Amino acid sequence: GAPRSHEDAMSRPAPENQRWRQGEIEEVLSHIKNDTLGPEQELPAGFKAIPLAWVYRYKEATDRYKARIILKGYLQRFGDYNETFAPVARSDSVRIAVAIAVARGWNVLVLDVATAYLAAEVDAEVYVTVPPGFSTEPLDARASELAPAAATTNFKKHKAAQRFRRGVRRLKKAIPGVKQGAYLWNVKAHAELLRAGFVRVADDHCLYYHGTLRAIVVLWVADLLI
Repeated sequence: GAPRSHEDAMSRPAPENQRWRQGEIEEVLSHIKNDTLGPEQELPAGFKAIPLAWVYRYKEATDRYKARIILKGYLQRFGDYNETFAPVARSDSVRIAVAIAVARGWNVLVLDVATAYLAAEVDAEVYVTVPPGFSTEPLDARASELAPAAATTNFKKHKAAQRFRRGVRRLKKAIPGVKQGAYLWNVKAHAELLRAGFVRVADDHCLYYHGTLRAIVVLWVADLLI
């Protein structure tokens, strides 16, 4: 089964541990690219730093060892979040959208928005500590042995990797585990669709249409049906 912790992942026999480490590095680089965390700082009075953690998953279809950084959202207190509700498209809206597309000969696309939550900014002050494996150096000594050379070189050259040194940081983007993550992503997606000229259907807040482009978009959490 998938590892339950960083230590578990790194203790697996080679080359499995190398693949999990590669997944960790790719995930950290994604967070650096998306500017997920603020700079290291002192924890403000009255706040508690919430640990970030690893979740591992092996995707057999693509032979990918996926490591994801999550927030231990169960430690959030009200004030760390406000609104949490996010609508989901009605099943009949999906069926109607597909039926219209088939009847008119339109193409149907299903898109999984990669790192969707990272597109939305957190709407409250949340402070975190970095996950195990990147707490003392951007790439620790053992990682040089475990990670493929190309990924290791890429990570070492990335100056922003210093953000994953030990310390407290303010969370800037809605990573998985954040209680308000789905809500923030929905707000972001709604704003972007309106900016692109789409109109939201009054009876289903996850259904949009564009008269000029003759396109329909259905939001389903981090998936899009177009």
